[in-house]
Amino acid sequence: MVGLVGLDISAAFDTVSHRTLLNRLEHEFGITAAPLSWIESYLSGRTVSVSIGKSTSTAVSVSSGVPQGSVLGPILFTTYIAPVGRLINSHGICYHKYADDTQLYTAFTAPCASSNLDCLARCTTELQYWYWSNDLLLNPDKSEVTFFGTSQRLKRSGLPTHVSVAGTNVAVCDTLKSLGVKLDSTLSFNHHVTDVVRSCNYHIRALRHLRSSLTRDTANTVACSIVGSRLDYCNSLFYGATEKTLNQLQRVQNNLARVVCSVGRRDVRSEKLLRELHWLPIRRRVDFKIATLCYKAHRLGQPLYLSDSIHAYVPARSLRSLDSDRLIVPSMKTVNSDRRFSVAGPRIWNSLPMTVKDAETLDTFKSRLKTYFFTVAVD
Repeated sequence: MVGLVGLDISAAFDTVSHRTLLNRLEHEFGITAAPLSWIESYLSGRTVSVSIGKSTSTAVSVSSGVPQGSVLGPILFTTYIAPVGRLINSHGICYHKYADDTQLYTAFTAPCASSNLDCLARCTTELQYWYWSNDLLLNPDKSEVTFFGTSQRLKRSGLPTHVSVAGTNVAVCDTLKSLGVKLDSTLSFNHHVTDVVRSCNYHIRALRHLRSSLTRDTANTVACSIVGSRLDYCNSLFYGATEKTLNQLQRVQNNLARVVCSVGRRDVRSEKLLRELHWLPIRRRVDFKIATLCYKAHRLGQPLYLSDSIHAYVPARSLRSLDSDRLIVPSMKTVNSDRRFSVAGPRIWNSLPMTVKDAETLDTFKSRLKTYFFTVAVD
């Protein structure tokens, strides 16, 4: 099983010390001279005011914080808290960070749960002191804790109902939201899919009211940007999901296609509409996303944590498979482990023809991959 703590930092971007940030950029990342002066100029001279109706307060200079909603904001904040990685590693805890979103996690078996959770508690306590010394505030009351595992193992393990996070007992919850994805304790993603379907249906109803006033091309653009983007967001996580879960998403896409094409439920088959709009069905969109991630990891080496999880297949003897650019597919014993990127990525990659895998650029690969998936669907 795995225990995960999602940390919450209060007003994270607003409390970054400019002096500490510049010092960290210089000594941790080697940014000096003109580039450092550019960043200093970018941070300094900012003002803030509050507007309510027609009234606006006097502008006040800002001596801390990085601009939210900017390109540099998340990057600068990530460099600011970069040293916490060494602190977390010193406790033997795994972690993932994206800007101010930090998750700590540790794997354990039921008899060893207490020792691992004690280590996690000590780690969060030291993190709290580090944040204090760097003008940041860890908010344990808004932090979340959950356990992941099979439903049978979770029931038999007698896991605690509360976990200590920075000295505060935090109740264990069944779901945890991370970067807009709702993770449930068995990683079925049923709760997340339910939220996605509800959100998509709301926008489909709104689009249906406006459809008569839009051209088909405009309706297609609106559908892809507002609804399609929700269906595609983090959809690689749906690999290995149940048929029921995937069918829920497929029905949403089918309804969206009917609205864009202005046809009734029984006028035309959904498959024909998807081909007409050049939309890949949900299952193929999941494969498309994983294959694209695999191309980036295998050919471009990015991101590093995914690139390190896949390995090229090298046959013991000189065989024809030597030139097929295959990846090793690890053997797994459980359903959840079989859904890992290190398994799903190579499995989908190995199923692709060389004409697709030989693409020299990412854009060419995505174009050939989509064409190949449509060809397979037609056949």
